[in-house]
Amino acid sequence: MVLIGVAAFFYYFGNIDGVFVAAVIGCVAFFLSLRYESKTRVDIANEEYLERGSHQLTSADRNPRDNPDQPNGGPEMTNPGEESVISKKG
Repeated sequence: MVLIGVAAFFYYFGNIDGVFVAAVIGCVAFFLSLRYESKTRVDIANEEYLERGSHQLTSADRNPRDNPDQPNGGPEMTNPGEESVISKKG
């Protein structure tokens, strides 16, 4: 907010270079504040996640394509209400 006032001051006195510098510094400060805020939120969420103890992956949480027991390395693909081709064979 302060840099907006500084840019307006420079604009009023015709110092276009000052306006540009104030605008650039203002943009950088704005995006750095967004980054800091989101990093803080992510760090808090990670701490809560680790405190719950749910950082242990179960077999259901892992990528189903990594499961060698499934055909083609992944889950069978069927439409809702339709029998799978695999279950018809067996």
